[in-house]
Amino acid sequence: MVNVMRTSSQRAAKYGKKITPLVLASQNANFLPSAIEQASVSTAVKQIISRTVPVHMQVYYINFAMKLLRAKRTHYGATLCDEVTFLHAHNVARGLDITLLDKIVAMYAPVCATAPPPPPPVGNWGPLPPLPADVNLYITCGASGMDVWINGNPGAISHDNGATWTEAVDSVPENNVCFISKTGTRIFNFTDHLCRMSVDGGQSWTTQSTIIDAFGAVASDGFDTRIYAMRGSFDLYVSTDLGVTWTPLHTFADAVGGITVAGLSNYVYVTLGNAGIGVSSDLGVTWNIVAPPPGAGMCTGYPAAADGGQYAIAYTTSARIIRTADFGVSWNYTSLTLPGPPGMADMHNVAIDASGQHGLVIARVGAVRYSSSDFCANWAAETTPIFEDGASVCMNTGASWRYAMISTHAGFRSPPLGGGPPPP
Repeated sequence: MVNVMRTSSQRAAKYGKKITPLVLASQNANFLPSAIEQASVSTAVKQIISRTVPVHMQVYYINFAMKLLRAKRTHYGATLCDEVTFLHAHNVARGLDITLLDKIVAMYAPVCATAPPPPPPVGNWGPLPPLPADVNLYITCGASGMDVWINGNPGAISHDNGATWTEAVDSVPENNVCFISKTGTRIFNFTDHLCRMSVDGGQSWTTQSTIIDAFGAVASDGFDTRIYAMRGSFDLYVSTDLGVTWTPLHTFADAVGGITVAGLSNYVYVTLGNAGIGVSSDLGVTWNIVAPPPGAGMCTGYPAAADGGQYAIAYTTSARIIRTADFGVSWNYTSLTLPGPPGMADMHNVAIDASGQHGLVIARVGAVRYSSSDFCANWAAETTPIFEDGASVCMNTGASWRYAMISTHAGFRSPPLGGGPPPP
């Protein structure tokens, strides 16, 4: 189901701060160079950078020089040379200074000059076309897969499976906490204390309601007959009139990380950190709290549930994906252990199709995409690691169209544009 939550990068966008790949990387402790690495970057390199690169890009290159001192990125499962190759291509695509990049590579990693390129992706994925400049990290799509929305400031919409994009009109202060309905006809925006709706692809917005407590995690049944919203982290509300009025349902003892609705069924799921998973079988009125498997850590981010509620999956801070096949009564480990150190999930790194048979996960570190076709019990990697974080995934009702976003605000689609049949 579609789910949304505000992030630090989205809040930064509200105030006009430029969110670059470097800024996003530096906010993740896994990317921060150690004190030894910082001290090892020679004054000469810093002087070259300061003379050659605009001020706003200098930190980017200095940090890149630090990263080149690492022989392996074991938490990526990728070699140093893979990163050099990727960043080189990344800078070529953006018209950045390749001469300087090559100088740094030559000083710190000459072996990379003869290293083979990274292996090609093994999955049926391809990049989306260049997206509007102000899109964010989170992507949702309608039931057909034709209608795709990317949050942002102001965000963008596609009605042709991501082939072309139209930028929305920024008529709200922070137009980036949004989701699109299964029908593709409505987009909802939750901006602090406001709920707004657009029925024309984000070209205009109508204020549905104003509340006292700021909106937190939000989810819809897909057809917007019931929209659930956290006000703060503990109080759950529901709207049955497209966000015009809100009725209190439940107050949780633990902070809610994410929420999902199992279609038009009575089942609703929330993640509750160390407490585990909250399961409601009566439209969110009463809740059963189920502990995660031993060693799972905290349940974070947004869970994902199939229509009907029998199947659901969730991310844990042990970098494991857990699932239920019995309407949330029990939760067990799947075959998937994600690369990277244990940590928090992003907004929605997991997705499941309406039947529950097909699952999609993007790794928080390395942006590897994994798929399952046996009701999310077993998983297989579809792509190889890259030097980016995975941000979000979504797919349509039959899993024939799948989408992903990574930390550089780049998008991907399966099947790729211009080739290949839809995945099974």
